[in-house]
Amino acid sequence: MPTTISFANRKGGVGKTTSCLCVAHWLAGQDRRVLMIDNDSQANLSEFFNYDTDDLENQKKTLYSSYITNTPLSSLILRDNPALIPASDLLSDVEADLVNDALVHRATILRDKLSEISDRFDYILIDCPPWLNVLTINALVASQLIIIPMSTDRFASNGVRRLFTAVRNVSIRLNPSLKIFGILPTRFTPSFVNDRKNLAKVQAFAEGINVRVLEPIKRSTIFNTEADEETPSECIRPEPQAVDLFRPLGEEILRHGTK
Repeated sequence: MPTTISFANRKGGVGKTTSCLCVAHWLAGQDRRVLMIDNDSQANLSEFFNYDTDDLENQKKTLYSSYITNTPLSSLILRDNPALIPASDLLSDVEADLVNDALVHRATILRDKLSEISDRFDYILIDCPPWLNVLTINALVASQLIIIPMSTDRFASNGVRRLFTAVRNVSIRLNPSLKIFGILPTRFTPSFVNDRKNLAKVQAFAEGINVRVLEPIKRSTIFNTEADEETPSECIRPEPQAVDLFRPLGEEILRHGTK
């Protein structure tokens, strides 16, 4: 059974996609079979690889099709390792499209669909949208772990308390296996006084809710976003130095899997 991890925060711009992408590539570099699921209608994870998400949607080859039809996830997988199930803007319509379907338990769709491909991967990483909706709840129900990227800025904790409430409710009602792996400080520059102060605030906030803080990710994360449009999607990947910044987190994830 794979370890499924959601990267979630109700605040945008905190590094959820970056974290999901780099951890996936780091784990794949350790000979683990990894699947990334783009569960966000902004589709940033999918677009990083130069996929035309509108074209994929026209072909019914995005996650939206699996949420609202019987399309198996196995038919949506792109790339090799890490593999990807892409998103599109249509994901924003999932909640409305499901609201009148009394036969569907809307919170467990993704978990149920993943059972078909669970034997193919060691890790499944889910990139969540920056709000609490049916997509985020599906990710939490499908996951064993949640990592909460939190940028080291003055508004870092905004919205996180409501996310914790959702995690608690999901763990009580739908997924008793769900655990918070930790808060991941991102966009951190040790030489900046404000970043150090804000990191201290993140640490105090985490201590107050009994959640650990993972090793901060430096602000200097760099991606190769200049890939030519003719470059095959399978060849596009984050810069090695960006992936290496997530090595401590990747090592913690591997250690967790051996417990």
